[in-house]
Amino acid sequence: MKTKDNLRTFLKELPIEAPSENFTRLVMERVRLEAVKSPLVYTPLISSKGWWKIISGSIVLLLVMLLLYEFFPGKESSGVILSISSLDLSFMLKPFEALTKFLSNLPLTYVAVAISVCLLLVVDQLYGRLAKL
Repeated sequence: MKTKDNLRTFLKELPIEAPSENFTRLVMERVRLEAVKSPLVYTPLISSKGWWKIISGSIVLLLVMLLLYEFFPGKESSGVILSISSLDLSFMLKPFEALTKFLSNLPLTYVAVAISVCLLLVVDQLYGRLAKL
């Protein structure tokens, strides 16, 4: 108990410290100097080449989905893509059988969202290119 009393009296005897009159001005000057020394430079997370790769990959994926739609289970094939100029291309579809089964079970909402995202990416890139002109 005595140590608490000693501590209280010691703290009461300490002078109250206050910052100098121009403390705020000095701090702001230092902040301004730091801002001038190293200005912030904007660097995008995804470069423009990266965006074009994403867009082209999305378009390729969309085209593959549209071309393979003809071969979804439960849909009659017209055979137009399978025989181009009397070449039998059905062997090319064997690796995609699992993909077509998976895609046929996806709700239409997911496909619509994927197409919408692809379109938004394309519009964003075109708008960015036009804004730079």
